[in-house]
Amino acid sequence: MEVIPLINQKGGVGKTTSVINIAAVLAALSYRVLIIDMDMQGNLSHGIKEKSNNAHNIFDVLSGQISLEQAIHRTYLPNIHIIPSSFNLATLEIKDFSLLKQHLENVHDRYHYVLIDCPPSLGAPMILSIVASTKIIIPSQCEYFAVKGLVNLLNLLKRVERQVGKQMNIAGVLPTMFDPRSRIMRDILQKLKQGLDIHVFETCIPRSTRVVDSNSYGQPIVLMDTNCPASQGYLLFVKEFLNT
Repeated sequence: MEVIPLINQKGGVGKTTSVINIAAVLAALSYRVLIIDMDMQGNLSHGIKEKSNNAHNIFDVLSGQISLEQAIHRTYLPNIHIIPSSFNLATLEIKDFSLLKQHLENVHDRYHYVLIDCPPSLGAPMILSIVASTKIIIPSQCEYFAVKGLVNLLNLLKRVERQVGKQMNIAGVLPTMFDPRSRIMRDILQKLKQGLDIHVFETCIPRSTRVVDSNSYGQPIVLMDTNCPASQGYLLFVKEFLNT
C-alpha cells in the first residue's frame, strides 16, 4: 500500500483537486483508493460525494475516540473511500507523530493507494501525513511566489526529517494550473527542472475553468468532462507516476 500525501505550504496550488482526480483515475484502473482529508477546511470532503451516514472523521481517529476503520465513508465512486476532515483538527495535540502511520497499518490489505490532502501549513496534520508517507507529491504552480514557497517547503521538509528521524521520499513536483501560452510559466518550469534537487514531473496539469465547475458539482473533472485539457493532464500524470 502506497501512502501519498500531497503537500505544499502555499494554498491554492491544486492539492485538493489533484487528490480527487488522481484518485478517480487510479480507481478507474481498478486500484482501491482511500482518500483522507487532513485539512480542517474540509474542501476534499465537500469536493467528492459521500454515500454514507457515518458521522466520524479523521479527528475522531487521531484523538483516540475510534479506530480508523470506523471513520471510513463510502463514496459514489467505485473503488474510492474517504475519511473526512473536521474543524477540530485545529486543536489537535500529538505526542507521537507515527500515530497516523500506525492506524493505516490496520487497513494495509484493503487499499492499493492512500492519498492525503494536507493543509497549507506545517502543523501536526502535515507532519503526521509526512511520517506516514511512502512517497510525497508536491503540487505547485509555475509562478514566482509559488516557486519561492516551494524552496521554503523543501527546507522545512529537511527540518522535519531531522526532527522525526525519517528520510522523505519525494516522488516529485507536479506543475498545476499551467498555461503553455505564458512565456513566464514556461521559463519558471525550466528553472524548476534545472534548479531543484528533486524530480519535476514532465506532465503539467493545464489551467481550466471546467475544474472549478467540477468541484462545485462534487465530481472529478476526469469523469465529468473527459475532453477537458485538465482531464487529459491527470490521465497522463497518473500514467507517468505509475511508470516511475
